[in-house]
Amino acid sequence: MLVNFRVVNFLSLAQLNTISLVKGQSRRHSQHVYQNPVINLLKFSAIYGANGAGKSNVIKAINFSKRIIAENALSTNFNHSYCRTSKTNKDLETSFEYEILIENKIYSYGFSILLSKGELKKEWLYEVRGGEEIPLFTMSFDEKEFNIDTAKLVNAPNLVNRLETYIDDFKGLKKYEESLFLHFVNEAKSEFPEDTVANIFNKLFFWFDRRLEIITPNKPADRSLVYLEETDESIENFLKDFGTGITKIHKQDIDIEELYKVEDPKFVNFVKENFLQKVQSIKKDISSKKNSSDEKKSSEFGGMMRTEHNLYSIKVDTENNIQFKTIKFSHYADDDFYTLGEESDGTVRLLELYDIIKNNEGKVFVVDELDRSLHPNLTFNFIKNYLNSQNNSQLIVSTHEDRILDLSIMRRDEIWFVEKSDIGESRLYSLEEFKTRFDKDIMNAYLDGRYGSIPKFKFLNN
Repeated sequence: MLVNFRVVNFLSLAQLNTISLVKGQSRRHSQHVYQNPVINLLKFSAIYGANGAGKSNVIKAINFSKRIIAENALSTNFNHSYCRTSKTNKDLETSFEYEILIENKIYSYGFSILLSKGELKKEWLYEVRGGEEIPLFTMSFDEKEFNIDTAKLVNAPNLVNRLETYIDDFKGLKKYEESLFLHFVNEAKSEFPEDTVANIFNKLFFWFDRRLEIITPNKPADRSLVYLEETDESIENFLKDFGTGITKIHKQDIDIEELYKVEDPKFVNFVKENFLQKVQSIKKDISSKKNSSDEKKSSEFGGMMRTEHNLYSIKVDTENNIQFKTIKFSHYADDDFYTLGEESDGTVRLLELYDIIKNNEGKVFVVDELDRSLHPNLTFNFIKNYLNSQNNSQLIVSTHEDRILDLSIMRRDEIWFVEKSDIGESRLYSLEEFKTRFDKDIMNAYLDGRYGSIPKFKFLNN
């Protein structure tokens, strides 16, 4: 689970900005809090602010850093993504840091990069125990200095040799700063045993690659593959409850060759090259959570894949036989069936968000512009539905839906604001910074500008 995220010198986020999911002082809505022996964390946070204030930049920072870690996306054109409110920022490092709870331990992982030149500068990983930070490794790319105690990370000579070989290979890259070590040590390499400290390299990378999901306004999270245990009836009821007009879904068998004809090259490449590998990874993850008596059931897999125009159902059995079906929708008494591409933007958006409510994999979903293509009532009810759902995920959204700014619905520590200064720098802050009575009308106070982060219409004063 996510504890904190910090960013410096990225887009409009010039200074250190932090969004925290650590439980604050509020005592209301205890069901919104995940109790843990180490730290109590929130399941939800909403970010408010005027258009252009920087809400999306917070989420872009998360998305950008995830891609650098999980995909090694250093070739992306990001040279001007530093905060350009001051010319000096061009020569300053941009830093990203995550504090993450994994198996009742908190880890602090981050890196810095000089965006104007595309050069990695630092990388670090610490275990956080109370007020103490225990270094697992630190890396300075400029000094070519890699600090790591291999003997503390692995418990056998052969594993020490293996880890040291990885380190030597990493140092031998043609361009030393062309990859983060966390990405390098996980790319096509065997995992370290569970009983070693070094296994955190694998678990941490898995968290970024599979647990952290960003849904942008134009693209859903992990659009190629979503794990679901839900029945057709569950999906139908979800769409009915939100008033989409869909009364039934229909599945039609298709051959895998049909998937190669779709107009999404990345999707085709995924199906051809990465699909079975990712299915095996998901099945392994599912199996680890099941009892051994349920081994056969746990080795089966069901899921959905989607392109811009179609939604597909997949079932993989214990022998890795794959069944593909295309999913279509029926409306009211209409006997005809419609593809995903023929549905409204609101219906497509709801299907993108379906996994958030139903997911039970401990994911962190980050959604930019939650209310895009959704009627305000749908956004309002979606958030209430999520807050009342029984899952183990976390959700961070940017939104303009002010009706949930109600302390009978949300906690004070779940509400965040972004405001942009006169020189264009954004500041992220929590409602917890304000001394607010528990019965305060938060929505009206927000709209009145009591907490900042609302549009200022200068032309009204002319």
